[in-house]
This record gives sequence, structure tokens and C-alpha cells, in this order.
Amino acid sequence: MAKKSAEEVKETKKVHEVKIDVDEIKEELTDYVSSKIDKEVALAVDTATKKLIRHKNLIIIKRDITILVLLIICFFLSYNLYNLSNINIDITKTTKSSKNTSETTETKKVETEENEKSSLNNLTEKYGYLVDNVYIDEDSSYLKSYYKGDLTDELKLYISLNNVDSEKIMSEDDSVYLDENDIKDVYNNLFDGEVVLKSFKYGDLNFHYLNSKALFIADGKFEKQESQISKEIIDVKESDDEVKITTVEGLIKNDKLYNIISNDEIKKYHYDDNLSKYEDSLTKVVYHFNNDKEKYKLVKLDINS
Repeated sequence: MAKKSAEEVKETKKVHEVKIDVDEIKEELTDYVSSKIDKEVALAVDTATKKLIRHKNLIIIKRDITILVLLIICFFLSYNLYNLSNINIDITKTTKSSKNTSETTETKKVETEENEKSSLNNLTEKYGYLVDNVYIDEDSSYLKSYYKGDLTDELKLYISLNNVDSEKIMSEDDSVYLDENDIKDVYNNLFDGEVVLKSFKYGDLNFHYLNSKALFIADGKFEKQESQISKEIIDVKESDDEVKITTVEGLIKNDKLYNIISNDEIKKYHYDDNLSKYEDSLTKVVYHFNNDKEKYKLVKLDINS
């Protein structure tokens, strides 16, 4: 083999050195590129990871918000449902309570009315005779006094004569005689206070009192006066000292009802109606009776017309 010349050796050495430099550059470039790629990849991965974390956090936040909203809605609905239930219960209770109260009130009202009616019926049976004995004819001269509550001496004598036994009233020819004791006995049973004997009128008869004879005398024929004034007892109050009887009174003639004082006809009256049905249009009388040793005597009349 022929020896290389110095020039060739030198040239070969340069080529070799250049090759070494290129390889070093390539290696350096490779390292740089590789390092650059690693950084970019790491950055990309980091960015992606952060985005993923943010996304997950966003999802978690949305989930938590959704859950919170749902919880709030559930609480709100539950609260309203509870209140509505209470309202319904209260309404039901109130309705039942109102119904029960109404029924109880109505029952008590009916019972009270029945008891009052029963009590009134019992008291009417017990004391009704008292007002039955105190009556006046609608044509009497004392009618106005009676319905003013003015119990004059003459009116008391008139009422007393209504209760005297007819057998004690003597008639002879066209004259009528009455012993003063017969009318005094009745008077003392009916009225409180001392009897005052004096002349008085009864229907068409004028009874003259003869003190010296202890006798009442009248010219004419005697007939007991029949009254068409009707009474209905609407209240009775009793105590140890007195009995107060309230009546509704009206005049019934030819199946028609009239106010006694004004003489106005009460329209729409039916012959079998109770007078209390028309009490606002009729006269109310309160009879006051004193209890005198279990004998009840008329003291006064209160009139409400």
C-alpha cells in the first residue's frame, strides 16, 4: 500500500474533524429539540391538566349548586305543603267545630225554647185564672181607663161585679139589687187595698150605692157582660212577693182581629191563629199581683200598646 501524502492526511483529518463537529451539532440539536419537546409536552400536559381540573371543579360546582337549588326547592315545597296541610286541617277543624257549635247552639236554642214553653205552660196553668177573672167588655164605659192602666174605684167595682155569682144579684120588676157584702167579698179577693164603695156603671145600668141600706140598686134588667176581648199569656214571672203576667190582647169580632185601643183591623188574621203572632200590632198588658198569704191580688196594670 502506498503511503498517503501529507496533504491527503491533512485533508482526511479535516474531514474527520468536520464529521465530528457535525455529529456534535446533531447531538446538541437533538438534545435541544428533545428538551424543547419535553418542555412543550410538559407545558401542554400541565395546561391540559389544569383545564381538566377546572372542568372537573366546574362540574363539581355546578353539581353542588344544582343540589343546593334542589334542596332549597324541596324545602320550599315541603314548607308550603306543611302550611297547606295545616290550613286544610284548620279549615276542617274549624268547619267541624263551627258545624258542631252551630248544631249545639241550635240544639240548646230548641231545648231552651221547649223548656221555656213547658215552663210557661205550667205557669199559665197555675196562674192563668188570675187574668181570666180580670176582664172588661169592649163596650164598657171604663174601657179606656182599663187600657191606660188606670184602675179607678169604679172600674174595680165593675170588674168585681163581673165575678159576683149571678144568684146573688136580685131582680124585682125592673130593678136590680146587690148587697154590698157580696161585691166586697169579691173585690177583696181580686184587688189589693181597701174597697171604696160608690156608684158605678155596668153596661146600660147605673148602680147607685145606698150607704144607709148597704145596698146597690139599678133600674133595668141585669145581664152579665160577655167580652169579646181575647187574651194570650206570653210570659209569667213569679217570686215570693208577686206574680207578673204579660198578655197580648185583641178584640175579635166576626172572625176579625182588631187593636183594642185604635180599633184598627189586623190584616191577614186567621181565626185559629195565636195572638202572639200579631203582638207587635196589638196591646200588651202586664198584670201585677201581690202575694197576700197565698192569695194573689191585682195591684196595677202596665200597658204597652
